[in-house]
Amino acid sequence: MSHFSLLSFDVPEAGSSWQKTLGIFLRSPNVAPGEVDAQLARFLKDHGMFNAIRIYGLKENIKQAFTWLSSDGVVQARLERAVTDLKKNVVLVSYEELHKSHVEYFYTGEAVTVPERLRRERNAYLQQLFKTKNGLLRASDGFHFVKPSQIHVAEFIRTANVIENPINSELLAFWLLPYVDSESISTIAVDTSNIASIAYCLSYQASNLRIVRQAPCVVSHNSYNGLADIELGDPKHILILMSASTSGNLRKKLIDKGVLSERIITIYFLGENGARAGETLCNLTADETLNPEGFPPITQFSEFDCRYCKTSSFPIPLDGDQFSPTPPRVEDIAFAKSDLPDKQAEVINNLAGLNFFRANRVYGERTSEIFLDVSALFPDQTDAITSPKSRIFLDAFRKKWGRISRRSSSLFLERLVFAGQPYADELAKKVHQKFNSCTADGTDVQLLSSRTLRSCEKSSESASTVIASYIDDSPELMAINRDLRSIQPDGNITYIAPVFRSSSNKDAKRIKSNLTFGEHGPDTFSLHTVLSITLPQCCNRNSWQLELEELTKVIEWADENAHEIPQEILDRRTLLRKAPSTGMLDDLYWIGLSGKELMIRPDFTLLETEGGDRKLSQADIYTVVAALLHQLRQGVNGKPRLGYKSYERAVISPSNFLRLNDAVIQASVLRAARDRELAFSLCDTRLQNQMVDVLHSILNGIETQDAEALMEFLVAILIRKLTLPNSLITSLCGRIADTDILPAYARLVARYIVERPHR
Repeated sequence: MSHFSLLSFDVPEAGSSWQKTLGIFLRSPNVAPGEVDAQLARFLKDHGMFNAIRIYGLKENIKQAFTWLSSDGVVQARLERAVTDLKKNVVLVSYEELHKSHVEYFYTGEAVTVPERLRRERNAYLQQLFKTKNGLLRASDGFHFVKPSQIHVAEFIRTANVIENPINSELLAFWLLPYVDSESISTIAVDTSNIASIAYCLSYQASNLRIVRQAPCVVSHNSYNGLADIELGDPKHILILMSASTSGNLRKKLIDKGVLSERIITIYFLGENGARAGETLCNLTADETLNPEGFPPITQFSEFDCRYCKTSSFPIPLDGDQFSPTPPRVEDIAFAKSDLPDKQAEVINNLAGLNFFRANRVYGERTSEIFLDVSALFPDQTDAITSPKSRIFLDAFRKKWGRISRRSSSLFLERLVFAGQPYADELAKKVHQKFNSCTADGTDVQLLSSRTLRSCEKSSESASTVIASYIDDSPELMAINRDLRSIQPDGNITYIAPVFRSSSNKDAKRIKSNLTFGEHGPDTFSLHTVLSITLPQCCNRNSWQLELEELTKVIEWADENAHEIPQEILDRRTLLRKAPSTGMLDDLYWIGLSGKELMIRPDFTLLETEGGDRKLSQADIYTVVAALLHQLRQGVNGKPRLGYKSYERAVISPSNFLRLNDAVIQASVLRAARDRELAFSLCDTRLQNQMVDVLHSILNGIETQDAEALMEFLVAILIRKLTLPNSLITSLCGRIADTDILPAYARLVARYIVERPHR
């Protein structure tokens, strides 16, 4: 078990601002700094920079955290990269048994407690944990749930999902400690045994801290089913933990049985009447002011007047202490052009054909699965651009950029700062040349990189313009923000960039708030861009990185087993090793069996091809497909959400590979899919057989263009993105390995898949 956990959560602040917070829960002081640093590095790569850091744990664990923060070691260095000002923005939270409450400690060791703020923070933390662990189970179309209370619902809370990782039981017990506020507590009763682990952790922690005479025993009253026979003894000695509630009815029945109301604690509540739930650890209910990111109350019906039953929906009983539903149903999603919003499609269409999109680009410590090459928007000559629409777009784009860059010059402008992104320095130099060469007092406007910014002298009430290639959730931009606020107190900052990149509307608002929020509240500083684009966040290990790792294993295996290694495999490995330095444009995919690159045919529905005259790169096709899949993950009306949850699961329908039969589109879908979106090994035989039929139909088209993407399907299987039962994989890859007319490189990879260990 891990000694600590990491979580990114947003805490609502005054107005409409959000505080992006890194939560670290320490369950043990015996954790090596190197282990913390390694996990933090991976976590920060996925989540970017934070506004605040909160470290939670019992006293002995918090002492360890203070040691890290004061030792100038690897953990402190890593955390300094996570937040703009470590000393101001890190708070440690422990439990003080003498005061029977949680206490906050600043970096200096000063103790303070603001109960309402801590309660709000706790709620946001536990709500995000609930979301991350898919604690709300939704029934698929045609089904609904019947709770033990005989209430009919389409969704229900399953706290057991949150504590599948044992460390979360200790985390919840940590927050429950104030409720074990009496030495007289001898019994902790849970409504369902699936949260017994929380009670055991709470019993141990309370005993270890000596806030009870001896460790309380743990019992279960089996929810509603056990009410008739419940015998809990003296109510003064009983603490009741309820896993979840939507109505407060069970709490009322327990009170009627003699349980003290203040001794009943609900871990998660989601309902319209919070007062009926009594004391609640986390209220999931949405509130426009207090909890805008919460859930709408669950609609409930009696068994005699159920809206779902009236529409012939099948009721699934949630009987027993474990609240276990029937096995999950997996749906498959066929996508269409209309799934991508028109505004997003228009932006991507305007940028396609310009070599603006690249894949698998690395610069500094960042790996961009989709990289935006802003230099493509400022070509020295437009003659090479064959599309008239693209030339018109570029002309309008550059005119708007010129207006934005001119407006960013103010009377008190002292410095022009450029970010470390590719092409940001070139942009800054061009803007600098157009600025009035002198400010009001006759001194030159400084042109600075973000690295040299800290060496500037302090200059109150001055102004700076920050130029980036694109605005996104970049730690560097927050670091520039931090440095400028120190260099120019009560000054003005203007951020300008050709492009604003985000993964959602909420993400865009958060990024803008982080950069423009200042001493005078929202929009203290200003931010201007020409266009905005919505794309998925770059995953930590993309398909090309995984392919390089697996091809290396193929080569080692072939060498050990005296198999001849085709030159194409060696060339592909070389290409993948070099690709991150410039990004991939038209070499994202393996060549087709005909020896030609996979290119789009005319009349592609997602991007304009202008009758085939418009040159679209493989990166263009990949980007628009990735954007479409990203939208399906967010949710599209009339379709299930593309995702994998405990009860609601969806995969990309095999039919997509038949309808969208251009090899480059098939390859793009295979590469852009994530997590378990092609995990047919987890589906029923219907979907498994459909996918196998697709693969065999492609294999049957070896002598036609129908099999051009065969190698991409093999790579998807090789990197374990496309999964099927081993018997089906063995049959398919065995057939490929034994088909002599296929290229040697395809047959070798297929043979490796069949023979590799731990398939």
